Amino acid sequence: MTMTMIVLFSILFSQIPESVDTPPDAPPVTTPQLRDGVTTPDEVLPDTDLEGRVPAADEPDIVIRKRSPSGALLRSGVLPGWGQFYNDKPVKGVILGTIELGLLAWLISEHVQAEDARTDFLASGDPADEVRYNIHSQRRIDLIWYTSASWLYGMLDAYVDAYLYSFEAENRSFERDTGIGIVVFIPF
Repeated sequence: MTMTMIVLFSILFSQIPESVDTPPDAPPVTTPQLRDGVTTPDEVLPDTDLEGRVPAADEPDIVIRKRSPSGALLRSGVLPGWGQFYNDKPVKGVILGTIELGLLAWLISEHVQAEDARTDFLASGDPADEVRYNIHSQRRIDLIWYTSASWLYGMLDAYVDAYLYSFEAENRSFERDTGIGIVVFIPF
């Protein structure tokens, strides 16, 4: 079975032309040279791309747009969901932004209630105010962790999405340039 797979892969990859940069039917590309034989880096021949490759007539232009991972991370750190909007994921941005800002609002509310209970306890000495302070204080500590975790998750999600932003277009371009395919062999 493994020998069959090796043979199939060798046949498949032997179909790839020697130069994947230039199609086999393309005319030869000459590079402009100076007197000393040094190629000028700023000159690009007509009908070629920046690498000197002549695109085939039927080859569609794939525009690969990139996103800055650090830019997405910082955006999401400044305003929850902004990094997801930057990566063209608005639904995820709204959901994460709502969760993160909701937790932050709840944290602020618990902080205010804990401080009010503390002030009431110091003024009256009532044990019910001490119990109320302990409950709100513990919720405040828990919410600090939940809010921090959700904020960090949103930042890391934006960072990873920015790295994977052009993955599909790059994959299509790579498959087109190399001629990779899949062969299925079923023995009888």
